This record gives sequence, structure tokens and C-alpha cells, in this order.
Amino acid sequence: MRKPLSSIGVLIFVSCSLWAGANQAGIILDKVLAVVNDEPVTLSEYQIRYRQEVLEKGLPKVDSGGAIHKSVVESLVTERIQTQEAIARGITVTDQDIEAGIRDIASKNNMTIPQLGAFLGNDGITLNQFANNVRNQQLIRLLIEYAVKPRVRVSEQEVESYLDAHEELSSEGLESFELSHLFVSTDGIDEAQMQSELKNLEFIRDGLVKGQSFKEAVKAYSDSNKESDGYLGWRKRSQLPRVFIKELQSMAPGDISEIIQEDNGFHILHLHNREGGGELVHQKLVRHILVQPEKNGLNEEEALEYVTGLSERLVQGEKFTSLARLYSDDRKTMDDGGSIGWVRPKELGPVLQNAISTLMLNTVSKPIRSPYGFHLIEILDTRERDISHDLAEKNARQILFERKTAQLYRNWLDSLKSASFVEYLVDIES
Repeated sequence: MRKPLSSIGVLIFVSCSLWAGANQAGIILDKVLAVVNDEPVTLSEYQIRYRQEVLEKGLPKVDSGGAIHKSVVESLVTERIQTQEAIARGITVTDQDIEAGIRDIASKNNMTIPQLGAFLGNDGITLNQFANNVRNQQLIRLLIEYAVKPRVRVSEQEVESYLDAHEELSSEGLESFELSHLFVSTDGIDEAQMQSELKNLEFIRDGLVKGQSFKEAVKAYSDSNKESDGYLGWRKRSQLPRVFIKELQSMAPGDISEIIQEDNGFHILHLHNREGGGELVHQKLVRHILVQPEKNGLNEEEALEYVTGLSERLVQGEKFTSLARLYSDDRKTMDDGGSIGWVRPKELGPVLQNAISTLMLNTVSKPIRSPYGFHLIEILDTRERDISHDLAEKNARQILFERKTAQLYRNWLDSLKSASFVEYLVDIES
């Protein structure tokens, strides 16, 4: 059984059409299985979709015996209805967006793009066909962004009611830890060997407490996570074993834990940071202007010159909010004059976090290049804040928003289907 691609499931969520003009030139005759508003769903599309669903689920390939399965055809039809609607609304996806999507999928599966192409080729799927899948997925994602999500509203009362019914979202339940982990397995060793390992770990821990490198200790002694130097990142309280939580409760950032013994081995934790549970965090009130070169038809040099021009206009006294509304490519903040709001610097990503680390209040930065484009950033204020309740509200609002979006999307899709002409031209099995 082959291991499935980890991102294929996301890719096939609501789309995977392989139509996109495959037979527009009329060179290859293809059997038509269904018609959706005068556009065909073909046998070749079905065959590739069937192979992709096998690939997605990690199942062994089987001979379908020539049967046409209803669920596969219907998923193609549903997708076609949505991509047609997206195109009718003028929604487009650029080649750069498609390339970025493929690169992201390959990266999540620890592959290069050529390796991904070879992997798919083993199942009879070309990289061009896969690229078209990405295009359709992005078309539908943007369609949902424009047609469904703007209609979703979550009231303050709904958030409060949800929090009242889910105490685990508040205070202690929101506590998170940033940590690294050294693990020594005791599987298959006897008691004498186990005691020897424990004495060795006591020596190692003593060195760590005195300042020796945790990363180097992981590389030399750990039986797991060596490739990440033992770094686990941020983990919610609920994602950690109780024995870890018991030890972490009394630890401060920078501390090394006692040796933790479990049935599978010994653990040593290095706590880098913690938040939630009533802990104060540093926040900055930030606004920005974002210019994305590709959206403005500019190369890197031209985009930098363009942003520098905006910076000079700010120096000459023009209002930041006015320029953000007129020129920023960040749809989420442009209408609010570029305001991102109160954020922890790390939420902005490493490039912007580093760039604004020394930026003084009420001073506009020089143009900053990030993966998203060129930014002009201003910090309006700073504060220390207990964000435990803010996090609880944010989590509750997100959960309610996703639920409402899913329900509205189902209702909207049903209405879209009812307004579409669909004719099946072959008998299909259920």
C-alpha cells in the first residue's frame, strides 16, 4: 500500500476538475458522461479522478471493471458547477498562484516539484493535469471567499454563549508552551541498562542546566526529532501528555525539566516560552501599506521605486490612512486605513518581526520586502496584555464562523445546483 500525499485531501476537498480545455481542440474524441450547462464531463476526467481518489485515500489500486461510480461523477459535476460560477463572476487565478500552490503541496510532502510530478506520473496523472486541479481548487476557494464568507456573521452574544458552554476554551485550557524535547527510548532493554541510561541522562541534564546546548545534546543522544534539533514548537496544553504538563507547571521560560520517565523511555524538556493561562504578552498596534508587484504589473525594481514614492508622500504630510485606502493591496486592511490592529510581533512572520523590532513609535518604516510584497509599516502604540480571554473569544468566534460558513456553503451550493442544467448520459452505479 502506498503512502498517500498529505495534502491531496485538501486539494480534493471541493474540486479536482481535469476538464479545462483538455479536448477543446477536438483532436481526441472522448466519451461524455454528463453535461453541465452545455459543458461536458468526460470519461478521461473520470478515470483520472478515480485514480486520484485512490491516491488520496492511500488504497491499493483496483480494477473498477468498467463501472462508472456515481460519487465520482457527481463530485466532478459539483466542481464544474462551481468553477463555471467562479468564471462567470470574473474570478481568475494567475499562473503564479498555481505555481505557488503546487510548490506548497510539494513542500508539505517533502518533495520538489519534479519529484511530485514523478510521484503523480506513477498513477497516470501528469503535472499539467495536476496544475489544472490546483487552478480549480483556487477558483472555488476564491468563490467561497467572495460569495459565502462575506455573508457570515457571528454576534458577540453567540460568542459569549459558546464560551459559557465550553469552559475548556478559557484561561487554563488556552495555555500553550513552546518547547524542545530530548527523548531516550527504553524499548527492549533490561533493568540494568535502564539504570545506566538514567545515570547518563542525569549527567546530560546537569550539563544542560549549566548552559550546554540543548540542540547539540539532542543530536548526540536523542532517539527522536533529531532533524528539528528536538524543537516541538508551540503546543497547546491539550496536546501534551499529563506528565509533561505536571512538570511544565512549575517551569519558567529557559528552564530545563527534571528527567521524566514513561513506559517508552526518558524525556527532558526545554521550555522556551509559554502563553495563555493569564500570562501577559507584548503587543503592538500596527498598520501597513502592502504593494504586491505581480498585481500591479511591476518587476522588483519598479515595485520598490513605487513604494518609495508612497513613503516620500507620507514624509511630505499625506495621511497614512488615505494612501492605504488608495494603494494598499491588502484587502483585509485597506478599508480600515491599513490597520492590522493589536498583534504580537511574531504573528507578522519572521521577516516583518525582525524589521520592526527597532522601529520607533509613530515612525514609518523603510520599504520592507516580505513573501507577500513590499510593506510600509507604522507602529502606533505598544502594550502588555493578558490575552487569555482574547484568545478564548478568538477561538470561539473562529469555531462559530467555520460552522456557519459550512452550513451557508451547503445551502448556497444546493441553490446553485438547482439553478444548473445537469444531464447524465450514462448509467452510473451508486
